[in-house]
Amino acid sequence: GGDVSKVENATGLVVDSSTTPLRMNNYNIFLGSAAQNSTGILVQNGNVTLGYSAAAGTTQTITSNGGIENNLLIALGTGSSITTEANTTLTLSGGLGQVGIFSNGGAVITNNGTLNASGDGTIGIMTDGGTITNTGDLNINGGVYTDSANNKIGAVGVAALNNGASFVSNSGNIQINVSGQESTGLFADSGTITITGGNIQASDSGFNLYSRGSTGVINLNGTTLTTGQKSLLFYSENGGTFNLNG
Repeated sequence: GGDVSKVENATGLVVDSSTTPLRMNNYNIFLGSAAQNSTGILVQNGNVTLGYSAAAGTTQTITSNGGIENNLLIALGTGSSITTEANTTLTLSGGLGQVGIFSNGGAVITNNGTLNASGDGTIGIMTDGGTITNTGDLNINGGVYTDSANNKIGAVGVAALNNGASFVSNSGNIQINVSGQESTGLFADSGTITITGGNIQASDSGFNLYSRGSTGVINLNGTTLTTGQKSLLFYSENGGTFNLNG
């Protein structure tokens, strides 16, 4: 039932060991335009550090170029964690419906590197009941595309889904630019998003900020919000809240 022109459900590296932490440096994981529903690194029980500081002068990259619904980094469950150091570069280029960094079920991801994500339906960062902390550079740009079932899929800069989900960036540089009615810069659906600094832009009927549910909270300190024509600065649903300072 798959697309014979695509390489589906491939994974560059799977980590499933709770006892032996893994450190990697001087690596390049690449998902090309034929990749679909594939993943660069999947940690489902273990701890991985990518591109640590002792590797100065080397290159650490994970890239998906033109694929469909691919993921760069995934950490699943309470026994899993990923740390990207400052010399790690994550790139989503073109493609459709791709995700940069994802955690769920109590998994912890710390990004100290750079994420460059572009393409329609792109999700830069998503946590579903997990924790993601950022001190690095996030450059996320995307719009809307129509999938094979004729559903319109928008881009999201950062999403925190379900109670207990948390994204925090107090020292990173965040630049998010989304467009289209189905796109949202920051989306807190019962989770919490906390950002200091950065720029969030929405245009062409997109949303800068969207908070849903009584535990959905977006906290911004010194963040620049730019809202284009027909777009909404913020939208609250079912008790979602915002704390905007500076």
